[in-house]
Amino acid sequence: MALSFSLRFLWVALSGIAVGATALLFITIAEGGSIWRMPETPLLSQAMTPSLRFDGLSAMLFAMISILGAAIARYARRYLDGDSRQLRFYGWLLFTLFAISIFVLSNNLAQLFLAWLMSSAGLHRLLLHFPDRPAAVLAAQKKFWISRIGDVLLFAAILWIYFLFQTLQLDELFSALQAPLTRDQESGLIGIGLLLVTGALIKSALIPFHFWLPETMEAPTPVSALMHAGIINAGGFLLIRMSPLLVETPDALATAALAGALTAVAGAIVMSVQNDIKGKLAWSTISQMGMMILACGLGLFSVALFHIFAHSFYKAHAFMSTGELIHESKKTGFKLLPPSSNMVLVSTVGTLLLLGIGFFNTPYLMIAAYLSPLFVGFVQSRPKSKEPLSMQVHFRILAILTAGIALYSAIEFVVWHSLKGDVTTTSMIQFQTSNYVAAIVAGLLFPLGYWTTGQLIRTPNDFWHRIYVHAKNGGYLGYWSTALLTKRIPVRRAQA
Repeated sequence: MALSFSLRFLWVALSGIAVGATALLFITIAEGGSIWRMPETPLLSQAMTPSLRFDGLSAMLFAMISILGAAIARYARRYLDGDSRQLRFYGWLLFTLFAISIFVLSNNLAQLFLAWLMSSAGLHRLLLHFPDRPAAVLAAQKKFWISRIGDVLLFAAILWIYFLFQTLQLDELFSALQAPLTRDQESGLIGIGLLLVTGALIKSALIPFHFWLPETMEAPTPVSALMHAGIINAGGFLLIRMSPLLVETPDALATAALAGALTAVAGAIVMSVQNDIKGKLAWSTISQMGMMILACGLGLFSVALFHIFAHSFYKAHAFMSTGELIHESKKTGFKLLPPSSNMVLVSTVGTLLLLGIGFFNTPYLMIAAYLSPLFVGFVQSRPKSKEPLSMQVHFRILAILTAGIALYSAIEFVVWHSLKGDVTTTSMIQFQTSNYVAAIVAGLLFPLGYWTTGQLIRTPNDFWHRIYVHAKNGGYLGYWSTALLTKRIPVRRAQA
């Protein structure tokens, strides 16, 4: 009885925080952002003084984290009912939610890095909720070691920033970036940008740092919901928050765009050949993280933010309703149909037209590259039926899809307008040749991936059958990483 009351009180408290965070969002958008800085002490220099940044970006994500935290906590009450480690789970859940909240609210890079480490540590303990499951322990260890690489890269970037600008406060750093830069600062920003982008790729499980994510399904479903809907987005948030710096490093943005597009396409291809719901959801997350980083690499930071917001709620609901999805798929007998040659042709020609129209205007080219997968999805949504459909049905479906795209665009415009000044726009970026090439290659990858998916579904010959087997096993990176890890570091049962 006491445990039940405590968990109910916890959920009420988290719900109250969610309501307060949502109110903070509207107040911040209406009245503008602010910065809270702790008074300086002899123990901390001005650069190391903790501070919080309340602007549209941090307020929106703080509200999202609070709402998701309350929903996951309530779901976990039923999911872990009777589990002897239930209180331990809630302890680490609260620790992780606190760390993520500090991460998005931080105005100090040292504080941001500490929250980055804390969120990783909290997720590691949650992944080990079932310490007697060898697969869960192995996946957690893979996540632990690959995350340390990202930690080192982010720490190096922050240290480099301090040496160049003598501050770790984001408001002071962004102000310094508006002034004329020295030669050392200009050359140093290139390396800092590449370090930040690579660290973000690792944190958000982009290829080739993704292999641990599909193997974490041994963890409780609430942990999967928190990870796929929340923590995995940290890399994207890092790039959005540091966008005033990244716009000075076009090559780093081009790297992010190419890595994001490759991950989005490869993740979607592998997802299409998986035959279990959780496997599909894991590879869907990898693909969606690719789309998020692609938007950042194209300079569409407000699009990336809206993608984080929308994907987080969708993916949390998907994991917490997995049972219903399995039941529905068995009832309907859902099966992915391969695209026809006409559909592939239309998607390719449409993508080329989009890129061609945007070629003469740089911001439009970046938007066109991001619209490429949306257009491919539009073509893929064409009704498939053995019986011919009337023009009226086609028109209605086209109208619904068009209305959906219009609604998406309207919401995106509202997000962009609300965050004006908090998020960098494409008009502020001096794009170079590498950015044009990255945008065109990224746009063309999506119709190519669409065609490849059709070939894997059909498997017309032995070659495509072999590719199908490799795709179904995620390119065997999971097996190779397991062999490497168990050889170097023996996998032991986790401590309870």
